[in-house]
Amino acid sequence: MDLCIIIMSILAIICQFGLSFAGDFLSQKIKENPGNFLSFDLIISWDSTNSMVLLILIFLFNMRMLKLLQFSPKLSLFTAVIGKLRESLPGFFVLISLILLAFNQLFFLIFFSRVAEYKTFIQSSETILQVLLGTDFSFNFFPKYQMRDYLMKYLNIR
Repeated sequence: MDLCIIIMSILAIICQFGLSFAGDFLSQKIKENPGNFLSFDLIISWDSTNSMVLLILIFLFNMRMLKLLQFSPKLSLFTAVIGKLRESLPGFFVLISLILLAFNQLFFLIFFSRVAEYKTFIQSSETILQVLLGTDFSFNFFPKYQMRDYLMKYLNIR
């Protein structure tokens, strides 16, 4: 496994240099003839190759780290817990996904005509995840759009 990681690391370095040289070559061609059509196939192929090599390298590195975790008794506790929960984790993720989709649909149907963050289903999904993670979200749009009155009328609360 270590030999594969070393070979893939060398291939990743070669792909990075190839991508860099292809970019320099193409930028020189653009500077020489700005009006001519240039094909980006060379850069795209180097970038795709680089992405695939890095993907395989990261996978091999993660496998190596998981193998190293087994030698430490404190760190192997994590892998033992995940091993015990292997059967119940897929059901848990399905349940959480259904709950998030239900909340997303609810807030989308209630707020899509009033709040810009809920205009589309995708924007609504992003906002729900931001609220869940606690990032980049403020509650100051409620007074601006008078959501309290709207929700009271919508939910028939007096």
